[in-house]
Amino acid sequence: MSGSDPPSDPRAYRTPRNLSFKTSNIEVATLIEYYWHPVKVNNITRHLWNPYIFAGIGMSTNNPKAELNGTWVDLRPLQLENNPYNDKIVVFPMGLGFKYKLNVYMDMKVEGNYRFTLTDYMDDISAYNISEFYLDLVDDYVTGNNPDRLRLAIRNPDFVLDNGEPDVDAILRNKGRIRRGSGLTHRYDGYLTISVGLEIYLSPDIWDNWIFRDRIYEKRFRFW
Repeated sequence: MSGSDPPSDPRAYRTPRNLSFKTSNIEVATLIEYYWHPVKVNNITRHLWNPYIFAGIGMSTNNPKAELNGTWVDLRPLQLENNPYNDKIVVFPMGLGFKYKLNVYMDMKVEGNYRFTLTDYMDDISAYNISEFYLDLVDDYVTGNNPDRLRLAIRNPDFVLDNGEPDVDAILRNKGRIRRGSGLTHRYDGYLTISVGLEIYLSPDIWDNWIFRDRIYEKRFRFW
């Protein structure tokens, strides 16, 4: 997953946060599916199409990154908002799917899967602005203890010098009222995937009738 402010249309009047992130998550989930038509039938007699719904629970990794001077930096260990969060999160997948029978042994599958989560830090952003913790960020930058925290937390062009470094004086004068998040409260992150694939039914006769069927004797193959 990834997100970035710069492509936003200027006519949207969005605050120029200039923030971005990317992450590659690994997810494991258990799902319950309900089909419109019965599925415990013979391959030949199953329906031509079969919509279904599903829901479940799972776990996902969570390690957002941002680019700084050409290097992708892990954001979670930096705690840019002074609020630690776990590298694993609970997800609740649910969605709709559709299966179409291509032949006796194969279905085409189209599925939309939205995951609700219990975290607001999939993009490492939650706070509306940095007013509650800007002094800690400035202190880490000025003392050299961890200067990347301020560099990654504030990228708004109005608070960045020409050399790309944070404008500490401007940040202090503003008292940290620099836009960071949406400002929505009690709202967690979520994400949607849309997938297209093939599903093969491994019935006992699949090898003889489809995979290794005898073409010499012209065995007929029943598609429907």
